[in-house]
Amino acid sequence: MNSPHHDHIETAFLQLSFAIKLWNYLDEHPIDKEEFDIDLTIQDAGNCVCLPKGEFHTYQDLQLASENNISIAFGAAAITLWEAILEHGSVSTRQLNPSGSHKDALAALSYMLRCCFAHGTAAPAWSICAYCAYGVRS
Repeated sequence: MNSPHHDHIETAFLQLSFAIKLWNYLDEHPIDKEEFDIDLTIQDAGNCVCLPKGEFHTYQDLQLASENNISIAFGAAAITLWEAILEHGSVSTRQLNPSGSHKDALAALSYMLRCCFAHGTAAPAWSICAYCAYGVRS
């Protein structure tokens, strides 16, 4: 049985914190790219993942990957938050009212962020429907 999403909100935001701290660490404390970007094989019962060395051509490629990791972690946190809101409350996308209570505004914002990443993980696109745009500006 799957755990409810609200059980995973802390983990999702901790992953976002880790991604930001990793990006900062790579920026403040350059590591040896050759020591990091190695042939790597990870095996366990019935699974094997092989990653070749030299995937990152420059140190800037490592930094870009860490920046992209922030975006991916932010999207995962937004999706997890929206799913937890759905599980916890009686809200649906048709009932969102960004100009209502603080809870309504949080639900609307989390849904917009969720959509941004759910439909464009590699290149998220922010789009606000006319109804929500009015509420967001109010």
